[in-house]
Amino acid sequence: MLADERRMQKTALTWLAARQHAKGHWPAVPNGAADEWDAGLTALCVLAWTGTGRVPQQAVRGLAYLVSVQSASGEIRGPRTLRRGTVEHVWATLALCEAYALTHDVRWKRAAQRGVAYLLAARFPYMGWTYGHRKNIGTTHLTTLAVLALRVAQDVGLVVDDPDAWEGAGVLIDKLTDQRNGAVAYDPKGAPSLRLPRQTRDFPADRTHGMTAAGILTRILLGQKPTSRTVMRSVDHCLAAFPRWTPDDGTLDLYSWHLGTLAMAQVGGAARARWFPELRGALLDGHAKDGSWPPVGAWGVLGGGVYSTAMGVLCLQARFRYKPWRVRPLRPGQAALLAALREAARTDRDPAVKAAAAAAVREIKKTLRR
Repeated sequence: MLADERRMQKTALTWLAARQHAKGHWPAVPNGAADEWDAGLTALCVLAWTGTGRVPQQAVRGLAYLVSVQSASGEIRGPRTLRRGTVEHVWATLALCEAYALTHDVRWKRAAQRGVAYLLAARFPYMGWTYGHRKNIGTTHLTTLAVLALRVAQDVGLVVDDPDAWEGAGVLIDKLTDQRNGAVAYDPKGAPSLRLPRQTRDFPADRTHGMTAAGILTRILLGQKPTSRTVMRSVDHCLAAFPRWTPDDGTLDLYSWHLGTLAMAQVGGAARARWFPELRGALLDGHAKDGSWPPVGAWGVLGGGVYSTAMGVLCLQARFRYKPWRVRPLRPGQAALLAALREAARTDRDPAVKAAAAAAVREIKKTLRR
């Protein structure tokens, strides 16, 4: 990170730490949110810390809260959440996976594995994820977040044992992609982005390309080459609308910026080089003296200051957060074998066994590369 990016991250984390509840979570409504989604906000804040490569006490307390609200089925959602429970669950599962990768703490591993199992069970049988449990054909952003969480889970050694999940996500993104220009719709009805009815006047759905960025990210997570014709069409579509901190023109959407930054980090090259300076400039323009990003964007007016500030930090971290994925998703047998070998390479008392397991992990990874 550049010096001004480190300053923004540091002051934003300080601002978030001051708003953490004594029970470990970040309460939604007291911090300006229009709905109860404490687990979702808490997951975003935890990810803001794990993105620094550390799991300090603020993150540990947030993780403990997420575990405390995990149900017997493995679902993680706030106790008063009425809607968008799947969103909370995916973010929370991702936070637990990252925390386990950094700490190897079995508490986070167990909860993350249960979260993965619930996520797989919640998938619509043929096409991705949406709100609710196996309820309808998927939506772009939830399918992208779910695939991201599952890929991170695999990378940290958890078992993802549903090969149809990958195929169904790919089918959905293909269905929602306009092959003429690479634009990706939010849902099968053709909506260009996710907006609630009360948002559409101030933040028209067609003023952001977040779903197209989500489509790019999903394709790469599923093993498609960033240089493929379809991906490059979508990249060109995204690069027609760079991030700008302009609260009055209906384009300010930190959530879409985060998806765009994750996508461009995976694409690399000229797309990455063009996107990041624009993002950095927008975040600098919006960063307040107290360390926060004010809740003025498309979802900030509903999520409050904690949402906007956590998402601002995630945008800063997105270009460094994940290595480029250039491997195929693991099949069930490969996933279980790789998890066992990684565990042996890390913990076996016999040095020869550890060395052999580590070598086997490297060979498996080679066979998966395109």
